[in-house]
Amino acid sequence: MTFPLSLLNYGQALLLAASLPLALVAVHGYRGTPFGAVVAGLPVVSVGLLLSATGELLSSSLAVESDAWRLGSLLALVGFAWVGVQLVRVLGGRTEVGT
Repeated sequence: MTFPLSLLNYGQALLLAASLPLALVAVHGYRGTPFGAVVAGLPVVSVGLLLSATGELLSSSLAVESDAWRLGSLLALVGFAWVGVQLVRVLGGRTEVGT
């Protein structure tokens, strides 16, 4: 891996790591509200993306890197699906907002 690509990978991992505490703050702040169900998937998305991004930085074998990327991508996909379903529920009026 070249130096600029390695630098970009480390930068991406750093930004994704910084997004996890923000996602946890959002979950805590919206707890008990209908929109809280929407943001509940954000930490899962953050962990999944962080795992898939850092797989190649932390591993020395291609198999471990590939498994980490697959697991991280699956976690992110499940988190995004949760966020999407809950957002459709809230915006579609299936969940009361403001009560």
